[in-house]
Amino acid sequence: MAQHVPSNQVAYYAQEIRENWQKAVDGIFTVSGLVAEAKQDLSTADWERLKDELPFSESVLKKLIIIGNDRRLQKPNLQRLLPPRYSIIYEVTQLNGEELQDALDEDQINPRMSRTHFIRWRAAKRGASAAGPDSHLFARLAIADDFSPDNLLKVESDISKLVKRYGLLVNYGKQEKILKERARSALANELKADFRKAIAAYNKEIDPDQIEQIETAYWQFRKHQAGEPVSYPPDHPDSIENPSHPFSIEKGWDHTRFME
Repeated sequence: MAQHVPSNQVAYYAQEIRENWQKAVDGIFTVSGLVAEAKQDLSTADWERLKDELPFSESVLKKLIIIGNDRRLQKPNLQRLLPPRYSIIYEVTQLNGEELQDALDEDQINPRMSRTHFIRWRAAKRGASAAGPDSHLFARLAIADDFSPDNLLKVESDISKLVKRYGLLVNYGKQEKILKERARSALANELKADFRKAIAAYNKEIDPDQIEQIETAYWQFRKHQAGEPVSYPPDHPDSIENPSHPFSIEKGWDHTRFME
């Protein structure tokens, strides 16, 4: 039990719980990485001896190896969405690339996700009758051609909330996916236009080289947040990994602080 709790107890406990929750997830990836590495490096005889020393069954070891070898799950922004249960993380590894993106877009991967619900969602994605013989189609939404992109995204958000609340399954067809992408693209263009208008007055007083530097830093922080290499070598003057850069990582800048 903590000896001293700050006056803002909610913030304190929320921070402590989040950090320790993430440590549990980190521990699963550390163990799975070590198991996968040992499986690759050790001789057959040494691997068998190691298995005798570990508190895992054969089936658990196989799942840990698969988790450890799935490079898609090494991205920090994805790991933060996973619950601290290897059995659920293993189910995520069973998704192909398109399914994984759909799961992220539809908020199916989150710290509160249920393994049973996730398996049903995946089966529904693949066209299987995941909910059993007693399941039936409850509703099908028809979207008018002039339905605004903003409203379409709001409907999608509300559907996601119902899915979480009642354990429902949603299977978006190809047409619905196209509509969602068009809606997101339209909204993104609208936001870009508004953003350009908002900063137009300020840009008059900013050197063009500064604007370009801010823009390149923005895209680098986007990549860095996603766990991808930035656009320049570390010693390049425009690289956020270069200590001399005004927004360098070494100076404490990250994606969130930069956007703020």
